Amino acid sequence: MKHVIYGLVDPTRGIRYIGYTSRSLRKRLRAHLVESQKKATCHRHHWIRSLISRGLKPEIVELEECTEKNWMKRERYWILKLRTSCRLVNSTDGGEGLLNPSEKTRKRMSKARRARVITDETCRRISEANKGKNTWMLGRKLSKETRAKLSKARKGRKFTAEHCAKISAALMGHAVSDSVRKAVSEAHRKFKHTPETRAQISASLTGNHTVSKQGRASIRAARTGSRIVFNGTRRRWLSAGDKLPRGWRFARNRA
Repeated sequence: MKHVIYGLVDPTRGIRYIGYTSRSLRKRLRAHLVESQKKATCHRHHWIRSLISRGLKPEIVELEECTEKNWMKRERYWILKLRTSCRLVNSTDGGEGLLNPSEKTRKRMSKARRARVITDETCRRISEANKGKNTWMLGRKLSKETRAKLSKARKGRKFTAEHCAKISAALMGHAVSDSVRKAVSEAHRKFKHTPETRAQISASLTGNHTVSKQGRASIRAARTGSRIVFNGTRRRWLSAGDKLPRGWRFARNRA
């Protein structure tokens, strides 16, 4: 199998697109033409359609023969090399996946996603399709190196006041059903932190965890009418109207 870095050429302006293929150049060019006629989701599609509307069509040329292992690196090389001299329609720096898209592409993607509306029927179908399926992370364990990278990226991260307001507005009025609450509660009861994790959590909260006045007021309002119960080993809050579980007793009244 031959692996090739190729270029799509505008007959009037030179190379406009860099790509990779393991098929013949003739088949790859034909695929580009078919794709551009069926959909117009990127700059490349619009460019090809504009050529066809003028009675032209792109030509394809081989730039370099590569291997299955290094084609991503070579594609990035050619895009970087020709981007300064040619008006390329590539949306990324090349390689597999969406790697470092341009600012223009980022804005276009953001605008397209914000305008997308998922209907209740679509949500229902997605829910039905996913019922009984396990999450893709089930059974997977992150390496210490990955955990360290995630921790470093999130440390010191603070949401802006505007961001917090948007999150609050999105969650306001969101009600969790009793069945979901019960399932979450049972899942949490089975889960236990290791002594090492408990020590890390304690160390991170000691002297650093402060609740704002607004937060304290919200907590106080949520717990109004609730009481603390005790089973001999631990305490927890019992919401107003809930029955006292077997083996538990009231510790003190909520002021």
